[in-house]
Amino acid sequence: TNPSVVAPAPVEQRTLTYWITVQKFRDKNPYQVPFTVPGEMIFEADYQIRMNFRSPQSGHLYVLSEGPPSASAQTQYVALFPSSTANKGSSLLPADQVVQIPEKTWFQFDKEQGTEKLWLVFSGDAIPELEGLREFAGTRTAGLITDAARNQAVQNFLTTNATHKPDAEKSDTQTTIKTPGKLLVYALKLEHH
Repeated sequence: TNPSVVAPAPVEQRTLTYWITVQKFRDKNPYQVPFTVPGEMIFEADYQIRMNFRSPQSGHLYVLSEGPPSASAQTQYVALFPSSTANKGSSLLPADQVVQIPEKTWFQFDKEQGTEKLWLVFSGDAIPELEGLREFAGTRTAGLITDAARNQAVQNFLTTNATHKPDAEKSDTQTTIKTPGKLLVYALKLEHH
């Protein structure tokens, strides 16, 4: 008799693909044809961007901007997604559908030169400490998380969960990031002048 062979259980994995649409502006008006980049590049002062996301599995997506570090102040986070301006205010990214952030406008870099860190969080389940941030992602605070305790909670979440760096595969037009488990946390750096 042959002993039965038990196949190992498949390892759950989170996969997220992103790309950036770039539009040049002059005097607050778009000019030139928008172009797509797979991720990191040096952005000029007159560039504005949109983020595009897709995944083969559904999950909850959160996008936060971490401002340049300041020696005297706590790190400030800006909630970019979920927001009322994209995906009907929902954090749920349906499988195989593209979500564009923002849908109708563009993200504009601030006047300071430096490197912005965008945190991409993609989870199989909704994350309570990030779900409530959509209230900041409106025009009232321009996304800035003005509540110090909630800002600290975001920093604690990112510090605790960003210990494993996901694998990143880049093509000419997009980047796909993968990590085992139900939670993907990835820092994307955008340099602007």
